[in-house]
Amino acid sequence: MYLVAILSGILGQFLADATPLQPLAPNSMIHVGGALMPFDVAIVCLIIGLVLITFLWTENYGGAAPEHDSRQSEDSMMHKLAMSMRLCLSDRRILFLGLIVACFEGSMFAF
Repeated sequence: MYLVAILSGILGQFLADATPLQPLAPNSMIHVGGALMPFDVAIVCLIIGLVLITFLWTENYGGAAPEHDSRQSEDSMMHKLAMSMRLCLSDRRILFLGLIVACFEGSMFAF
């Protein structure tokens, strides 16, 4: 995950350095290239993703609705949350891994 972020940053900087900032058309207020080039490439990737998702993904309708009270079900959200919390508290390595990732991500947003 972090490798992709690093590589996309390097590619974005390369593209920003390789292309000059210029108007899209003569006398246009819309510019492409330069420091805007990483964002231009992101728009292209977004459009490609939109087309692929539109034509290749099928709708996920989920499973059948439970016939009994969902608060008592083992598939309920609260039950899954409680089991996850028990797992994190039972193994210190999982708890520390979660704390490390949370602190790292928090520092990335702070700076």
